Amino acid sequence: MAYIGGDSSLREAAIGYLVQLEQAGSSEQVGVVVQVDGLGEPGHGYAARYVIGPSGARLRQNIGKVNTGDAGTLADFVKWGTSVAPARRYALLIMGHGTPVVALKAPFRGGLASSGLALDVGAGGDALTARELATGLTEGLRGNDSGKVDVLFLDCCFGGSIEVAYELVDVCNVVVASPGELYSPGLPWRRIVKRLKARPTMHEVQLARCAIHCAVAAWSLEPELNLTLVAVNLRKIRAVVAALKELSDGLGRNIGATAPAVTLARSRAQTWGPGGELCDLEAFAKALSESTEDAGVSALAQAVSARVEDAILDTYQQGEQRDEDLASDGLAILFPPSLSNLPTDYGNNCSMASDAGWGQFLLSYLRHLRSLLTSNFESRPAEG
Repeated sequence: MAYIGGDSSLREAAIGYLVQLEQAGSSEQVGVVVQVDGLGEPGHGYAARYVIGPSGARLRQNIGKVNTGDAGTLADFVKWGTSVAPARRYALLIMGHGTPVVALKAPFRGGLASSGLALDVGAGGDALTARELATGLTEGLRGNDSGKVDVLFLDCCFGGSIEVAYELVDVCNVVVASPGELYSPGLPWRRIVKRLKARPTMHEVQLARCAIHCAVAAWSLEPELNLTLVAVNLRKIRAVVAALKELSDGLGRNIGATAPAVTLARSRAQTWGPGGELCDLEAFAKALSESTEDAGVSALAQAVSARVEDAILDTYQQGEQRDEDLASDGLAILFPPSLSNLPTDYGNNCSMASDAGWGQFLLSYLRHLRSLLTSNFESRPAEG
């Protein structure tokens, strides 16, 4: 199933995705259904649904204007897709603009109503939050024997975060996403679907790794692009969050003592986002375990690092993001450089931030840094 959000600057890319899927075709064992938004003239766009036959696409339904950033729209598509192409296993592609947890308004014409995925400019800049994504999938799969999407491909910028992964643990088994930016034309879906048709018995891990390997082959022709892609086993994410809860609590007990090691560890991990607000979780935890003098904190950080490493099935980086001096496994977490970059509702509206205590830790740590800067500034002697 392919849910393609093209009601934005990605209109041509969205049509390109449909063409790729048409070229790949379907088979008796691999069905392909597509919804594309952003067709027609700009300002008068509409969405349509297609069933891909062995020799190309067949228009099944013109559904008019939709909001791809709405959970109900996603649920309706999943219900339709699983009814017209029932299967024992499901893979879902979601394509469209995406933002980090911190909302970014500047890059998108028409503004952005909320941070998230599958941005719809025609719907006022609405986007699917991680929670709405999970809700849409839950509703769409209700009554379906599978109850889950086996592999979810988030062909959007900034989808590869622990915040997103944690929301999806009950509705997906594996997610493939990027913690940073993805560039059009994105993943090579013609190649991926053809590989799946050749081996229709692939299980979810094999399909996820196949997609990454296909991307590596395609992206290697454009080495100047900065790209990261990660495949995550969502069955392991609860263990990651449990370990992170222990670490958050351990760090928070004495922020003044732990802050220097935290700051050093963050500087050694890969970051993503315009303001470097997303940090590689495994690399941060590993660096923290090595930089802190507190044996207890070191053990807790090692546990987080081990749990993340266990959850990651495959990862790939190229371009400037593949910095030998900055470690990365590809799964991001919100870790803004300053208090002003921390969303005020992060701890309340993000399940991971609340359940792992990460939101409270960030608030305490960033407040501590600000107090240090303020005290240092106030202690400087006046000039003249």
